[in-house]
Amino acid sequence: MSKKIQTMSKVELKQIRKELDFNQRQMAALLELNLSTYKNYEQGVVSIPKDVIVRLYNVLSRQAQHSLESSIDWLKIRFKTLDYKTVVKDVLKMELSDFVDSDKTFYGYEDMLTYGNMRLLFHHDPMKVEEGVLIEFTGLACREFESVLLSQKREWWEFLSDVFEFAEKHRKHMALDDFLAFTRLDLALDELYEEDGSNLDLHDFRSRIVDEKIKVNLVGNISFVEGLKRVKGRFLNSDLTINIGSRQSEVFIRLYQKDFEQAMIKNVTVDYIREVEGLKNRYEIELHGKKAFQVVQEFVEGADLAVIGCKILIKYFEVYNWDGSLDLQWQELVGLYGGYKFVTRPRRYDYSKSKKWISRSAGGVLLLMKVESILNQRDLLSEVLEEAELNPKQEKVARMMAERKGVDYEEVLDDAKRLG
Repeated sequence: MSKKIQTMSKVELKQIRKELDFNQRQMAALLELNLSTYKNYEQGVVSIPKDVIVRLYNVLSRQAQHSLESSIDWLKIRFKTLDYKTVVKDVLKMELSDFVDSDKTFYGYEDMLTYGNMRLLFHHDPMKVEEGVLIEFTGLACREFESVLLSQKREWWEFLSDVFEFAEKHRKHMALDDFLAFTRLDLALDELYEEDGSNLDLHDFRSRIVDEKIKVNLVGNISFVEGLKRVKGRFLNSDLTINIGSRQSEVFIRLYQKDFEQAMIKNVTVDYIREVEGLKNRYEIELHGKKAFQVVQEFVEGADLAVIGCKILIKYFEVYNWDGSLDLQWQELVGLYGGYKFVTRPRRYDYSKSKKWISRSAGGVLLLMKVESILNQRDLLSEVLEEAELNPKQEKVARMMAERKGVDYEEVLDDAKRLG
């Protein structure tokens, strides 16, 4: 440590704490001090010892690769206008012909158009202009719309900037936040899977909440959901979900095991989701009303959604270990060392990771089938492939591969099934 940082004033110590967005109790735990000792340092009652300064700089000098990815996972935008055609043209920058006229609708709207899973809801009755035009992106629609944005060479912040620009242009005498509302915004913070087993254990997290080792701020309602969930007529393990707050409030937080959820939905093993898709836990922040409006505004003005999401988690959770020390694993996850980034995931199919995983996990089984085929003079692999069917995404990839090679897809598929 250089001579320059062998000493530290109370002002410098407090400034570092403020930059970390810590309270005094968290800072004391970070430095492995009791609260009264730390307060004496910050108030200048006693000088800050050299070993405490060294400890602080050692913690702050740690580096982390990003282990938390943020994405927009649900978005509802409402304009107080009946001019849905202009919304499509100027905000979505799409054509009406891109949409399908739905025979059903939601939320009491008179009409609805869809693009994939994206919904455009609107009224024709001038008396219902207060409800206006509603654009709803479900989680899947967000991924689909990212492909649209990619083709338009726009990013999420540019799209949302166009939302504000449209609102400013058409709001007339109305206040901006009256004409325009973000009735729901979900930020998904995905904790990436770590092979060394260092991922946060949500079961232990729940136990520490119950034992008040983890302090949950600003909410009066916490619930834990664990058990079986019926999917396609059968019960599967949905594992643990921790709900913080209420969906009727401006902020609702849901922590759950994303690997279990995706394994259940896709009918694959949890290990497959961890190793191929790289997912472990999800920290989902559902925002409504003024809070959603504020976060979108900050994002358009240059803030990173991953940082915003982490700050919300830091505000709601003070996380300590069983011995009362600050949980540095949690602090690292939510950005003490900058381990996060905002991502987009345009919906497209890539089977390269699946192929690698199957080679590693199922290669032995395939070889065993080949050995049995030779011994019994039967082509077991071909028998299995003869009955196999590609799903729509896999078929699309297969057709593209055949097209690049300049061969007929149907003929290749027949050969693949026949030759095994």
